[in-house]
Formats: sequence, C-alpha cells, structure tokens
Amino acid sequence: MRLQYKRERLELADGDFLDLDWLHAPGSDLAILSHGLEGSSQDVTICGMAQALQRKGWNVLAWNYRGCSGELNRLPRLYHSGETTDLALVIE
Repeated sequence: MRLQYKRERLELADGDFLDLDWLHAPGSDLAILSHGLEGSSQDVTICGMAQALQRKGWNVLAWNYRGCSGELNRLPRLYHSGETTDLALVIE
C-alpha cells in the first residue's frame, strides 16, 4: 500500500536532514507516527494507521528516522530508537 504523502525535508542544525511525510485532512488534530526499526513511512502498519486516521479527519505526519526515507543521510550518524532528539525537533 503506497500512500500519496506530501514530503517535507527538515534540515537539521548538524547538517543532516529528516524526511517528513504528510497526509492532510480537513480536521485540526494531528497524529505523529513513528515507524519501527528498519522501517519507514511506507511500512504497511504506518500506512494503515495513517489511512484510518485521515478517514477520521486527522492530519498525519509519518516521519522517517535518519537513513530510513530511501535516501542516505549526509552524516555517518544513524538513528537510535532510544534517542529522542530528532523526534523533539519534529515536534517543534
């Protein structure tokens, strides 16, 4: 299942980036979805949740951890599931 996300690239202060995939709906509520290890915003579980939320009128942001969006990141740093700095930047 491939969703037609609108992609936004978030440039980070350390010179790297995060790719954010959006599904817009008429409502004002926003759900931020984080994929599992070795996953992406295209995972079947993320897509299923995103579609269900959008049908209920929620806007959805499915963000990709570093190196998980289909494009290699610029820095040798990869994601770490217990490190929440990148998520905090997405929320800001």
